[in-house]
Amino acid sequence: MRQFWERGYRATSVDDLVRATGVKPGSLYSAFPGGKHALLMGSLERYSKLVVPQKLGELEEPGASVAQVRAYFDGLVRDLLSPEGRQGCLLVNSAIENAAADPAGALLHRRAAHRDPAR
Repeated sequence: MRQFWERGYRATSVDDLVRATGVKPGSLYSAFPGGKHALLMGSLERYSKLVVPQKLGELEEPGASVAQVRAYFDGLVRDLLSPEGRQGCLLVNSAIENAAADPAGALLHRRAAHRDPAR
């Protein structure tokens, strides 16, 4: 996930993924049928389940208060001041890079945007 977040899908090579995972190339394809694309899809799923809810925090609760909205935006500003935060959102970055040419990725992005895994 971090490799795609840092470099993007196209700039991430299989060698990069081998180094990041510690899995040998042949084993990488066995562990992730579908190769690099399947690994990206898994990374996006993981990001949407782990990172997105953490970032949204209390805004996911019905009736979020002004203080909760303010805290969300304060958190965004803090993120943008950190090296990882300046990388942006993996889902948004991936959508910009791939969604037009990748129907599976576009569907995953729509699901994450609506926070509804059944869509």
